[in-house]
Amino acid sequence: MVVIAGSVGSIALLTVHVNNKVEFNSRKYPITNSDGAAPGYLRLFNDTGKVHDVQTMSIKGRHPVVDFAYGDDYFVEISKLNCNEPGPLDSLITVDMAHAEMSMSVIFTSPPNSGLPFTTSYAHRKQDSSNHVFVTLNGKVRQSTKNDSTLVYLIALKDLGLKYNPERKQDIYIRREKKEPRAYRVIFARRQGGIYLVLIAGKNESVDSRSSFAEGVFK
Repeated sequence: MVVIAGSVGSIALLTVHVNNKVEFNSRKYPITNSDGAAPGYLRLFNDTGKVHDVQTMSIKGRHPVVDFAYGDDYFVEISKLNCNEPGPLDSLITVDMAHAEMSMSVIFTSPPNSGLPFTTSYAHRKQDSSNHVFVTLNGKVRQSTKNDSTLVYLIALKDLGLKYNPERKQDIYIRREKKEPRAYRVIFARRQGGIYLVLIAGKNESVDSRSSFAEGVFK
């Protein structure tokens, strides 16, 4: 996913550069899409019997991204962050409530079978790592809860950017394409020795506001 702007000549040169970069990244960091979940991801949920239509996107040099439906009501996407520092999550993840601009000159790729009503994009390169994560989150927060191991935002999400260094390009970028003011769950969770980003969206607006979902289903 690349945005190109400028004069006709500059656009043509930039297009060639981008195409070359995409081809280089595709060779160096090949993508594999497969049925089923990457090991350990589904253990984040209490009742895995409700999980179906599971797909995993794997980019060489990055943790896998897993998409699935949960029961008849929810779409879920899970990615693992490259931050394994000890300590409470709110001391490791800085959340700035502001508009997140997509980083230019970054080649992003998105899971091909996601059911989420927004576009999730992952940098098509080796995943950055750090002892701290910087998140820019844009939208009206309906509810937020936190403890040492979990941060949950029920938010009418517009966009989200995630970096491992505030001076570097984004590693993850999320943007809602449609305008409806629905609320979705953005969850940061420490589980099984890792930190995960979990995105949950109801298949319709009536289930988005069920505050019990994260507590009752997500371990």
